[in-house]
Amino acid sequence: MRQSGCAAVVLAAGLALASSSAPAAAFDPYIVKDLDISIAADSAVEAKDEALSRAAAEGLELVLRRITRQADRARLPAPAANIAEPLLDRLAIVSERVGTITYSGRFRADFSRPAIRALLSRHGVPAIDQAAPEILIIPVIETSGQSLWWADAAPWADALAATRFEDGLTPARLPTNSRSDLAADRDGAMTGDPATLGDFRLRYGTHAALVAVVRFDPDDAPFALRLVGEDAAGFIDKEEAIGSADLAAAARRVADMLSGRWKAVLAGDRVSARPPIAPSGAGPAAATARTETAAAGSPGSHLDVRVLLHGGDREWRDIQRRLAASRAVTVVAARPAGPRAVELTLRHDGDPRRLADALAAHGLDLFEAGGRWLLQSY
Repeated sequence: MRQSGCAAVVLAAGLALASSSAPAAAFDPYIVKDLDISIAADSAVEAKDEALSRAAAEGLELVLRRITRQADRARLPAPAANIAEPLLDRLAIVSERVGTITYSGRFRADFSRPAIRALLSRHGVPAIDQAAPEILIIPVIETSGQSLWWADAAPWADALAATRFEDGLTPARLPTNSRSDLAADRDGAMTGDPATLGDFRLRYGTHAALVAVVRFDPDDAPFALRLVGEDAAGFIDKEEAIGSADLAAAARRVADMLSGRWKAVLAGDRVSARPPIAPSGAGPAAATARTETAAAGSPGSHLDVRVLLHGGDREWRDIQRRLAASRAVTVVAARPAGPRAVELTLRHDGDPRRLADALAAHGLDLFEAGGRWLLQSY
């Protein structure tokens, strides 16, 4: 990268950062923060120029990893400095240390979304740049016949916390090991039970929740990783062998799995769906017949919803009252789906997402996960 062109870019960034006092914006996949570069050269000036070039190239490499699928990246040119520089809006030096023949700096690179998309288009690579909604990851260690949760799983939690999930467009957070967390149904969480994980989702305000189990035993290789629950792409229950008990590597693999699933959804590919749950009572056929009969001739749109119950019959009666009070839906059919769930067919007018807003005013949380609509009370 030529120093003259780089200096203009760096100056523009410095002015923008100095005047910024607004709250932090949502994650932007075209902005790369905290690029740490250290260079030794014949002089400090040459070292700085090389550091700026490398920051641009490494920033572009990270952006391309974020917004493209791995299989597509082979069609793209190597992210060298001469490729990256025309795509930059600004390159900021956040901090620096200058020696006699060394230079160390921390950089922020802001790339132009239209320019990056044009680059991808020229090589026939689709841009996948929509960030997923945040999810909660519950870490569990299984070793020597024991399951370690919460504080006992701290090494695994630390490895996950150090992983930049947002770089795969899949932001994630970890539980705080609160009293409610400690009292949660562990068996339900380990089976991906929607009601159990729904409690976590509501408590932390995330789109979904899943359990990440790393399993290792010094006397029983291979080691394994299992994800079960819901991520931004929907239901997941996947286990795979991992090369070693390196928790940092296992955490990176979790990030890769979640990112790959999210990008597959955005690209229109199919991901795993939750196995169907047969309703209790008269059986699926009879339940379906009742729904179709009740819905016949009814105007408006129909939506199949699974109600997650945390408080039994009393909560179910309360949800029924709230649905009626909302005046936004009519219950066409209701059928039990086990002790903690009810399957409903609702008639409503308009888009389900607008319906979700209407029900939220009555303390009801309607959300989509795993290709189905779920409902629970706040």
